[in-house]
Amino acid sequence: MAKYFLKRLLLLIPTLLLVMLVVFLLVYNLTGTNTDEIRAFADGDSLDQFFIRINAGENAITKFVRYIYDLVTKGTFGRSSGIDLDEMLIPRMKTTLLLALLGFLVSFIIGIPAGIYCAYRHNGTVDRILSFLTLLLSSIPSFCLALLLCLLFFMELKILPATGLSSWKHYIMPTLVLCGGGVAITTRMTRSAVLEILNKQYVTTLRAKGLREWKIVFVHVLKNALIPITSVLNNVAISVLCSTLIVENFFTIPGIGRLVIQAVSNRNPHMLLGCVLFLAAVICLITIVTDFCYMAVSPQMRAQYKRKGRAGKSAKGGLAQ
Repeated sequence: MAKYFLKRLLLLIPTLLLVMLVVFLLVYNLTGTNTDEIRAFADGDSLDQFFIRINAGENAITKFVRYIYDLVTKGTFGRSSGIDLDEMLIPRMKTTLLLALLGFLVSFIIGIPAGIYCAYRHNGTVDRILSFLTLLLSSIPSFCLALLLCLLFFMELKILPATGLSSWKHYIMPTLVLCGGGVAITTRMTRSAVLEILNKQYVTTLRAKGLREWKIVFVHVLKNALIPITSVLNNVAISVLCSTLIVENFFTIPGIGRLVIQAVSNRNPHMLLGCVLFLAAVICLITIVTDFCYMAVSPQMRAQYKRKGRAGKSAKGGLAQ
């Protein structure tokens, strides 16, 4: 298993390089660059010397190679327009990760118990109401949900702030927006998985033996329901991360989302590359971690991987003979 995940980690390098190259070329092929804007407002020998110093005459591929070389050898994102990108990117990365993590955790903290309750109250009033609400949440875009919450909690009730992150109250509305879609997916998947397991024969046998209901739920039912629930971890995590970029711009939160818009507006490739590198790396790591979690809770996946490993060793042994 360790060898499998080591291979996945090594595949991160070419994946990230390819994503960054595509983004870099797209930005440089935009109409005009930030150097064109500088030239429009200034001229003279000093300006030409400035362009030589920042290597403005190099083509896109050469600049990309230089950027990657500086990133690997110096471990920094470099400077752009006189700004140290490390000082700008790293605090915003932490903010984005914190918001995404809060939205992800709340999605499962609410979604799993709600799904279990709906399964036990199948076709009841609460089940129908929660099923309708989850369907509604999964169909509402993040910015619409953010607008509705702002109108309710900020404009009408006046109990929550709408912008910034200066106190813990500022995290409530962004987290609620981020967890909306995740709660819907998790609740529906948990309900479906638990409902299927409750109809199994062994659950009826456990009840006939007099086992307490809470023990049946948490020891037997939930343990087997974790396999399909874990399969949606990847979708929920990536969905929350992408929604974070929208939520940050709506609530004016200083995160990567606002920086991406700023970098595209200013046609700043170095700043945009730093944001893309961060987002691509996080998405790839999310995929690897969710694969590991799925393999950890699924005996079938572990057995399948072991069979592949033994088959590979047998094939190598046959070739050696």
